[in-house]
Amino acid sequence: MSRSTRPVRLSSRGVFIVQELFKLRRMTFEQLALLLGLPTHNRSAEMVVWRLERLDLLSREKAPNHHRKVEGDPELVDCARLTEKGLRLAMESLGRQTKENPRDLIKYYQHLLMGVDLYLAVVCSPGGDWMAARRRAQMFEWFSSNEGTRLEYERMREFHASKAKRSMVTPDVTIETDTRRYLVEIERSTKSLKVVFTKIDQYADLFSPLKTAAGKPAYKLKYADDKEPVVVFVFQSEERAEAARNYYTKRRVDQAFRLASFKCGSVATVAEMLRTDIFGERSSAVISAPPFATMSEAEASAVKRMFKQVILATERLQRLYDELAPNLAGSGAKDLQRPQLPDSFERVRSLVDRLKLSESDGPGSAAGA
Repeated sequence: MSRSTRPVRLSSRGVFIVQELFKLRRMTFEQLALLLGLPTHNRSAEMVVWRLERLDLLSREKAPNHHRKVEGDPELVDCARLTEKGLRLAMESLGRQTKENPRDLIKYYQHLLMGVDLYLAVVCSPGGDWMAARRRAQMFEWFSSNEGTRLEYERMREFHASKAKRSMVTPDVTIETDTRRYLVEIERSTKSLKVVFTKIDQYADLFSPLKTAAGKPAYKLKYADDKEPVVVFVFQSEERAEAARNYYTKRRVDQAFRLASFKCGSVATVAEMLRTDIFGERSSAVISAPPFATMSEAEASAVKRMFKQVILATERLQRLYDELAPNLAGSGAKDLQRPQLPDSFERVRSLVDRLKLSESDGPGSAAGA
């Protein structure tokens, strides 16, 4: 029996690599080494690719070095992709379908590989191995732009004359958890900020029922579930992210602007936000970051008062529970649990001192806001 017809027998690690390449479409050898917890300075990842090449599951090609910063850095790097056979194996094992995407062209590789950097920053941890990365990867779904994630809608007749705006938006990545759906845009510095701002407006249009002929937001036309939508823009620098954040803050005062949840930052910042949301990890950088940065002064004051009131009320209930608990032990209320703050409030516990929380700050009090 020839090698091409022999049944493929893969280790668990081999299956994992094939499945991850299906989701990410391309990985440099260095990125593959990071995913597997291998040294990035030797040929470990190349040997892995070589073994899967012999099974006709992977092929290699040259891609532009998206991390190139100085003259001495190589212009091209080795990159792994699935063969047709590898693609079929991945689709069968994952139960997912795909189609060729125009951004698989080599001129889009730097954009594509920046998305891989984000994925690796989410699933990989220092000192972790491929099994730890797999456990994390199984806690959410990562859909590339060639997996039917495009949001399309027919514009109302009065908007047909406009040629400047499209009636479709295709996120570079769509991430899904049990409760949230993240629509992710990867933004390299090759685009002007004006283009970025236009794209933010296009995402806002997806949530307005006034933009579609169906009288229903385009987002709801595609996704009828109750998962919370979050639009995320990933930049190469925090400076460009700050410009996008300021634009969003300015636009959201307009009632016609329907983009309720917007996050942006560098790869590291967005990855940290996703790790917090998906895995419940809390780093000092995330906890100490003011959640009011994108709000107007009046909105920030209102939210701070709400935080203070809920924290105070919960603490009063906790004290009451602690006083009554000994007397409830033998009663029918034994299943009564001590009140706890929601996760979203626990995340800003470190802000309590900064907000000058005190017992005098009851409902209706604006002190310390």
